[in-house]
Amino acid sequence: METKLENTLKRLNPAQKEAVENYEGPMLVIAGAGSGKTSVLTCRIALMIENGITPDKILALTFTKKAAKEMTERIISLVGDNGKNVMMGTFHSIFARLIRPYAHLLGFGYNFTILDEEDAKTVLTKSRDRILDSNRPPKEEWTEEEKLFYEEEDKTYNPRRLTNRISSLKNRLITPEDYSQSPGYLDHDSNSGIPEFHKIFKEYRDSCFRSNCMDFDDILLYTDMLMANFPDVQKEIASRFKYILVDEYQDTNEAQYSIISRLTLNNNNICVVGDDSQSIYAFRGAQITNIFNFRDDYGGQIIKLEQNYRSTPQIVNAANRLIAHNENRIPKVCFTAIKDGDYISVKECQNAKHEADYISIVIKNRHKENGTDYSQFAVLYRTNAQSRLLEESMIKHGIPYVIYSGTSFYERAEIKDMLAWFKLSVNPDDNESLLRVINKPARGIGNKALSNIETFAANNNESIWQFINKLDYSTELTPSVVKGIEAFKSIVEELIDIAKNNNAYDTAVSVKNKTNIYTLYDITNKEDFDKINNMEELMNAIKYFVENENETSMSDYLQNVMLLSNADTENNNCVNLMTVHCAKGLEYDCVFVAGMEEELFPLNIEHTQNEEEEERRLFYVAVTRAKKKLFLTSAKKRRKEERFQSHFIQELLGKANPAKKK
Repeated sequence: METKLENTLKRLNPAQKEAVENYEGPMLVIAGAGSGKTSVLTCRIALMIENGITPDKILALTFTKKAAKEMTERIISLVGDNGKNVMMGTFHSIFARLIRPYAHLLGFGYNFTILDEEDAKTVLTKSRDRILDSNRPPKEEWTEEEKLFYEEEDKTYNPRRLTNRISSLKNRLITPEDYSQSPGYLDHDSNSGIPEFHKIFKEYRDSCFRSNCMDFDDILLYTDMLMANFPDVQKEIASRFKYILVDEYQDTNEAQYSIISRLTLNNNNICVVGDDSQSIYAFRGAQITNIFNFRDDYGGQIIKLEQNYRSTPQIVNAANRLIAHNENRIPKVCFTAIKDGDYISVKECQNAKHEADYISIVIKNRHKENGTDYSQFAVLYRTNAQSRLLEESMIKHGIPYVIYSGTSFYERAEIKDMLAWFKLSVNPDDNESLLRVINKPARGIGNKALSNIETFAANNNESIWQFINKLDYSTELTPSVVKGIEAFKSIVEELIDIAKNNNAYDTAVSVKNKTNIYTLYDITNKEDFDKINNMEELMNAIKYFVENENETSMSDYLQNVMLLSNADTENNNCVNLMTVHCAKGLEYDCVFVAGMEEELFPLNIEHTQNEEEEERRLFYVAVTRAKKKLFLTSAKKRRKEERFQSHFIQELLGKANPAKKK
């Protein structure tokens, strides 16, 4: 009787089959949009297991947990529970697991926790303030002129600017020590009005050390650092895997590229899958050259998956015409066997409000007349600012919608409070978690006392937990503050013991019962009632995690939840509003691309060839999200300014000559 795997292999097209069956040695798979790359990856892994390769010798790296989960489920469906043993996950989740046993070599504890974006921003802001305040007189002594000057200085050193710069440096494997020893960097900062940046960079790194925390970028930086500085560890980690697969290789940055190179130092069984035409994350440090240079780095085969199983011929052919205008690309011509579909609609509206109303009316009519589910509509835009008018129009026309990158469940205040308690149960040195809940419920510890304790701890290069555990309270703090801290310490110490000996769900139940955190809310108040329901939903999620995962400690749960991305969230029956960057990897029956105007899409950039081609790849991603129908809309006026239709539309429709190839 034919197995499910054999049946699946029969349905592969020739290029897919070649990519699946030739799993020895290096291979680059160029996978066009909708070409079935997930099927190729899962069938390849399933076939390897079926042919006797031990699953835990296979490492598969993805960019989202959703992709990893989908592939794991497919592999299990093909070869059974043995598929669970493949080391499959996101770069960050896999590397965090790999380095945890060696964390002491990097100066961290085994129980290090991971900062989410909001907490990382808070730590960075405090680091900035400590450095800048060290050069300023006390605030109460500021003159009016000094106050204005320092407020402007704070704006110059705004957290978002600092965060982006530090993230970029870490992804290029640059440490604070490297940075401070580079005259070029220091001159750049001086000319940019941020001469203290190198000190802030170092203080932020040191603050994370004191809290035994890493941010997302640290996971990559420290993984590479560990393998570079400890050859025996590098050899030990690399020897665990005989076959390595990398999804979305075009999106890898310098740090990821370096780690993959170290993992394959003595092993050339690497298969990378990606599409250079969908490389859109240069602003995050992604290097399109990684996919261009694969053959130079590894040799091996190049296989092109060019059959599109997602979209109509009108959409596939238009996308081909568009991307042909890029000179820097690996040539491919996508095609589809799907029967003829609907034409591409182009609508030029009088203004941005008219554009938003046009989109809403079309969606409402198609939903009513064609029965298209609201969840099968996506409205894509180049910048977040475009969402306001679209939201207002959706509300006016009674259309349910969701902002894809809006506040996630795990960013809600009550959920972050619970997560802070969970973090303290495994890592009491986590300063931000401690400060978040030390007074929830209130324990009489004032903000001034907390601020002083935080400053003392930083000056002693200690975490707050370390500091309050050795402090002579009788001379430093008032009796009421001492009483509150002692009560807090007692709870944390008890939770630490519970977390060591119990799974994540049992620990969470103890947090719920021992912290009295639910008493912060009045069940008769609707808003509070909703918050309690959210907290109960979190408890259910932890219970599900424990029942369905192999590693079920609170530390395991936190690592799992802290590394979720927007692409991992689920959506109900709502129209999806999102930037094109957020739409990567998704697909919808009907897609609108709004704001197709010069200076907006492509964005107002310096118009270098690289930037123009990145914008064109971004538009290519937007176009190829559509399965059945594509709408392109623009406005003649936006914010009272005259606008002109994007030249990308002419390229898409074939009314502009493609770039000449060298």
